[in-house]
Amino acid sequence: MIDVDNTDDAMDRVPCPQPWRKADGSVNPAGDPAGRALTAEVDGTRGLLLPVRQSTTAAVAVLAVLGVALLVLAAFLFAAGGVVAVIGGVLAVLFGLLVVVSCVTALRKPRAGAGLLLTPDGLLLNWTTPLTRLPWSQVREVRPVAVRLGRANTAASVNYLGVVTADPGAAGERHRGQAERFGKDLAFALSTRTLLVDQLVALRALTHYLDHPEHRAELGTGAAVTRLHG
Repeated sequence: MIDVDNTDDAMDRVPCPQPWRKADGSVNPAGDPAGRALTAEVDGTRGLLLPVRQSTTAAVAVLAVLGVALLVLAAFLFAAGGVVAVIGGVLAVLFGLLVVVSCVTALRKPRAGAGLLLTPDGLLLNWTTPLTRLPWSQVREVRPVAVRLGRANTAASVNYLGVVTADPGAAGERHRGQAERFGKDLAFALSTRTLLVDQLVALRALTHYLDHPEHRAELGTGAAVTRLHG
């Protein structure tokens, strides 16, 4: 567990953990260094929001066009006949439907308050649907983890903010499936590349309120933002 400040009015800055460093020991940055957490209300619950980027409408539109194009291609292949054409048509249908479903899922993502919401009662995972609530009583550890994009030690890596819970399935199978690559005890792992705050700010916030339950009542008020950013 990472140490944080024990005073009542501030948080100490936390050092960059080893999993979030490059092979040469330097920090592998992620998130928005200029971004700030904010108070927000999601599904009737107020808290401290660590916001994340959302899929833009333009990007979803491009993917939708690609999905439709694949379906049209499949129709032509089926019409052409032949074993190879039919196999190609089946593959085009499968990929086309996958892209279209992905677009629908992206458009259904919450537009307001997208991110990780820290509340007096627990965490609200609001970067995908359905919304997932995770009580503080389930949370055991905040664990920085990373996945390397290649076999070489110098390969680029992507940082994730993992959360260990008493019940690894507490956040649901969708989140569990994405997190289990990092450990059997993780309930979810949030890619820090999607954060609109610096990854260390997010780590500091989660660690502090896990270790200091007496401060959780302020979550959802300006006091929490002040404690985090000064």
